[in-house]
Amino acid sequence: MSLSHTSLGAALGWLLAAEFLWSFSSACSALFDTSSGLMMQLWYWTAIVSLCPMISVLGSRRPTSRVWSWFVVVPLLAVLGWPAITVWFSRLDRLPPLEIQAPALGGLLLALTMGAGNYAGTRLGGTALGASLAILLAVVPNSSTLGRLVSPDLFWGAASGLMAASIGAGLHICRRSPKIGDPYDLIWHDFRDTFGLVWSIRIQESLNAGAEQRQCHWRIGPLGVDWRVSDPSRPEPDVVKSFENSLRWHLRRFVDPDWIDQRLGPPTDSDGRS
Repeated sequence: MSLSHTSLGAALGWLLAAEFLWSFSSACSALFDTSSGLMMQLWYWTAIVSLCPMISVLGSRRPTSRVWSWFVVVPLLAVLGWPAITVWFSRLDRLPPLEIQAPALGGLLLALTMGAGNYAGTRLGGTALGASLAILLAVVPNSSTLGRLVSPDLFWGAASGLMAASIGAGLHICRRSPKIGDPYDLIWHDFRDTFGLVWSIRIQESLNAGAEQRQCHWRIGPLGVDWRVSDPSRPEPDVVKSFENSLRWHLRRFVDPDWIDQRLGPPTDSDGRS
């Protein structure tokens, strides 16, 4: 699984920013007073920036992906970060402890559900769930109801460990992408795991609608391609070509031709597979 030759450049940028903030926040927690308002600000911003990679994926179809960060992700950061921003104007010399009220936490939880839920049922589902729990743990000390009852050190330490484990598991999964099987099943699973359920379901529905309209002998589902021929293990070349051409056309707004060629080889000719 690779993000090169895809429309996920912005998501990768947000991911790198989030990883930097987690490392920086963890280092600061080990060196400075964790009860300070500045430290609470740092961890809260770390948590909400960590939402951005998953939200960025939801706008990854070209050409929307070019402006999604500016018109959706950055405004989301501003909305979720507004309680923290308002504190800046109260006492610039010494920031008071940051307390996040229930409405802001509700918005954070909603955005987290949208972003992580996109990967439910995919190979990265566990990674998304672990990262989501880490984000919630990082925010708990800022809660107006729970913040006074918990130790920030405990929750921020647990959040850091869980996030590190989630990222490590995700990298391990990406490096061990399946290599054996029908290449058309593998490329579909790769797309589904990379872009999540929202886009894979929409592409699946569009592919199947077109196949039914043209009376093609194939359909696609969550498990891969259903070759509706006498011998599904050896579909006719014209059936294979029909599916590949349709798949390439539908994925063109998400991945470059090179991304597909790396998995299937060059486009099929009139005889089927290249």
